[in-house]
Amino acid sequence: IQLIVLFLLIFLKTWLMQIFLDIKDIAGDKKIGFKTIPVILGKEKSLTLLKFASLLTTLTFVIIFSCFWHIFPMLTLAILPTIFIDFYCIYLAQKNSYSAYLIKGGEYIWWAFLIIIAKMI
Repeated sequence: IQLIVLFLLIFLKTWLMQIFLDIKDIAGDKKIGFKTIPVILGKEKSLTLLKFASLLTTLTFVIIFSCFWHIFPMLTLAILPTIFIDFYCIYLAQKNSYSAYLIKGGEYIWWAFLIIIAKMI
């Protein structure tokens, strides 16, 4: 069951990443007629939704892994910095910086880096 929960975390984070990456394509998606979440909600509401969803998703999984399965907190806590990465990307997107999408697109590289650091500690 732990593996299923881990896959669920990865799925949800990937889904949130895709919503974020769809923000840069709002104009093109509207033109084509795609009904993505950013097209429906708009940029600012989508970014607000992503802030809440990122925080909720990440903290929920940290609690599940720590409390229910007693997985060593250092490895579990390695997930927490992804909240800061998400919020930083949202901040950059609000400033219309394309680097937000580059950073977010490479999110799994950040995850690997955080896991390596957690294992070293």
